Amino acid sequence: MIVNINRAAQTSLSKLAPNLPLRYYRLVSTQWVPLDKTPGVVYQGVHPPGVYYAANVIIEGQPVNQMFSGQFVDGVSKASDYVNTAMRAFNPEPNPGGPVFLNAFFNGKGYLAGGCMGCHGSRQAYGTDWSFLLDRQRVLEPEINPE
Repeated sequence: MIVNINRAAQTSLSKLAPNLPLRYYRLVSTQWVPLDKTPGVVYQGVHPPGVYYAANVIIEGQPVNQMFSGQFVDGVSKASDYVNTAMRAFNPEPNPGGPVFLNAFFNGKGYLAGGCMGCHGSRQAYGTDWSFLLDRQRVLEPEINPE
């Protein structure tokens, strides 16, 4: 499935903008199910680590984004699997996983998710519906492209 998606996207981009470097972009994995891991260690589960740590490495180049699980601490320079008690702004109350920071919730279960799901799930834990934009500002209406 991923091979077909990549082929279709690369074909379309080559036709629309043959000199665009994005035509070399390749989707390498998808997160189709929330995965859990033991806190404080690298993921070792039944699915490949690329599924757990899925990140857009073209846009999210920092290592903290590529190996993300738990929550961001110290701004966005570090991540921790454990509830950050020192910085209340990064620690929504209550987190039912304490002392582990459960960042994704599905079907009544909390997960220490990684990658895209865990990162955006940390916004879900703050009540912003998986969105960083809604966490930072109020969106009053859709943006309209003036073109």
